[in-house]
Amino acid sequence: MRLDGTICFTAYPDNLMAMGENLAWGQITCEQAITDPNMGWAETNYDYYGQGHRRNMLSSDFTKVGIACYAKDGKTCWAMSLGA
Repeated sequence: MRLDGTICFTAYPDNLMAMGENLAWGQITCEQAITDPNMGWAETNYDYYGQGHRRNMLSSDFTKVGIACYAKDGKTCWAMSLGA
């Protein structure tokens, strides 16, 4: 849910069959957002059932990806949008 109350999936085209989103806060680089062992999307410190972000990235349901970063006042937010 976004701050304005809309759901994240309103940013996707209507013709997608699968949609997913990963968010990360505070990492300086995209590489850190993916690989940080404690807070990154790879979630290497968690067992499989705790790896929701990792399962999104490895899912064969997704064939499209976009990654963006928003930075303000020294804080960063990374967003990975997945679709098919």
